[in-house]
Amino acid sequence: MIIPTYEMINISKKHHQRHNHFKLVVFSFDGFRPDYITVERTPNLYDIAKNGVQGIMRSTFVTKTFPNHQSIVTGLYEPYHGIVNNKFIDPLTKQPFSVNNDSWFWWDQHNISVPIYIANQYYESNRYSISLQWPGSISNYTDGYHLDHRERVHYLENYQSNVDFFHLIDVLMKWLTDPIKPANLAFVYFQQPDETAHQYGPFSDEVYEQVQLIDKVVGYFQQQLLKMNLAHLTNVIYLSDHGMSEIRSERSLYIDKCDKYYPGLKYELYGSSPTWSAIPISAPKLSSQKSSELAKSVRDALNDCSHKYYNGKFSVYLQEEIADEFHYKNNIRILPLFIISEEGYDVNYKDVGYRPKGYPIWGNHGYNSSLPSMQPLFLAKGPRFKTSYSHPIPFENIDLYPLMLNLLDIPLKHFPTTNGTFEHVHQMLIYQLYLNDDKFTMSLNVFFYLISGFMIIFLAGFCFVCISGRIEKNYLRNSIDSSSSSSTSKRLINYLKKISNGQQNEQRYRMFANERPTSHLDSSDDDDDNNGEDELFNRNRHQQKAINKNQLTDIDWDILGTGLDIDLVGQLKNETSNGQNIVKRNEYLDISSDNTSDNNDNVDRPSSKSKRKNEIISLLITDDDDDDCNNMNDKEIKIKINNEEFENLISETNVITNNNNKVIE
Repeated sequence: MIIPTYEMINISKKHHQRHNHFKLVVFSFDGFRPDYITVERTPNLYDIAKNGVQGIMRSTFVTKTFPNHQSIVTGLYEPYHGIVNNKFIDPLTKQPFSVNNDSWFWWDQHNISVPIYIANQYYESNRYSISLQWPGSISNYTDGYHLDHRERVHYLENYQSNVDFFHLIDVLMKWLTDPIKPANLAFVYFQQPDETAHQYGPFSDEVYEQVQLIDKVVGYFQQQLLKMNLAHLTNVIYLSDHGMSEIRSERSLYIDKCDKYYPGLKYELYGSSPTWSAIPISAPKLSSQKSSELAKSVRDALNDCSHKYYNGKFSVYLQEEIADEFHYKNNIRILPLFIISEEGYDVNYKDVGYRPKGYPIWGNHGYNSSLPSMQPLFLAKGPRFKTSYSHPIPFENIDLYPLMLNLLDIPLKHFPTTNGTFEHVHQMLIYQLYLNDDKFTMSLNVFFYLISGFMIIFLAGFCFVCISGRIEKNYLRNSIDSSSSSSTSKRLINYLKKISNGQQNEQRYRMFANERPTSHLDSSDDDDDNNGEDELFNRNRHQQKAINKNQLTDIDWDILGTGLDIDLVGQLKNETSNGQNIVKRNEYLDISSDNTSDNNDNVDRPSSKSKRKNEIISLLITDDDDDDCNNMNDKEIKIKINNEEFENLISETNVITNNNNKVIE
């Protein structure tokens, strides 16, 4: 009991050092809308939504694939980690971004991005993370403090356009159960149904087939968890990066016409529909704006063109004019101008002849993240998540970063650089540890110290009771065996008085011949007394008097050491209402139970041989108990008794002692 108490005291101290036994797996299904889930189409995901956690999550803006995947794992808005679109340019290097470029220059623009799969490995050396096709995991990252050291995810499989989804699950389970370096965190990316929805539209049969395939993969994963005995240890999050909107051919806009309507207007576009970033080159010739306000001149010309020729279906903003709710400014990669179309419209510079497979219907995303069509999927299930819970508070995908840190038992204070807020999502957990709260840690310490103190007091009391009982049980024997003065006899009598008051019917005390006290004689029992023989005889008569429960303390304790074997409790139990004489057996006195009767005075005197033995015993006892310096030694005793009697008595005493020792054992 002491060991677990000690461990409880140190739980909060060692909490950040122990290896977390829960695993976390995050699946991303690109472009998966929450309304794809039905009991008939997706029974596995439907069961998770019904029995696990579901919530209303909001993507970061712009609602594109690569920026949102990087925001999910870093907890940062897009201008902070630097992936501002699927396609963009860095104005300093004039180089375009490519998703296959593993340079941290692109994925960690400001050296502050610490993806959760990297934080997991930095936090403890025996933690390993998995990335299966997750965008951005090909790069290396710092821990947010030491910029001279970067690390990659331990288990990595790069993106493959034709990969078998069930193969991804097999690889995932292999790394989760690796016998030497088992991973405790995994991020898995599926490019469907986004890839199909771009071609056929979000509500096409082709997309629904991909949705059903995704559901089968989820079912296969759950079976593998059960097979590997990991279901009760694995928290799983099923999400998407964004939603999907339907586009029709009549809603496709080509803004190169504006160049004809506004001669001299020039600009460069970077991005993809429906969001573009632009660098102004020249203003219209008829523009009244000064050259120092080139960006405003181009903005005004494009907005005017939109209202006159496109019914205002796209808008142009200076970067600083972008609404704060989008958290999409203050980054040079966004460029001076930003163009976005209304929901359901595509905007491109000119028609290059490309047509999707489902033309005249296709799908696209990138619009305002608050639109229902852009809402991503969020489901969760596992030992740390509530069951049958619908989270009532809308949250952003950046809030998942502190949530995942909590699921991994990583204090937020170790990786504080995040735009996410744990308070937006913690209600979906069965229990949550505010690992970044020192007050919580202090409260935890106080709680464990109180529990430990109570346990120590309880154990001390328990041990005291046990030891006291042991002392009480052995007190009589210890008192008898001690070689103290006659005060021992007084303490013994007082102790027996105490016992007789409360424990007369429960305690049994048995005196053996070899357990005689060393100081049972007082000054009146000195061997020099000529009446020693009569005194012993009188004692025997006194000891044979009947005693009842209330007379227990009147026993003459001088009988101790004379070889009497007395069973007080047995005599008390056998005592009748009229009283019964105590029967004593003296190893040296020829007194048997046949000599006792109701008349206490009717006792035969011992024989002459017995008298001689009593005289010898009295000499031995007096010699052993006398505290004076003039004790008789064995030689002096042998003077008074012949050698033969002395040797016979010693031999007889040893036999009795050995027999009594056997009884004790």
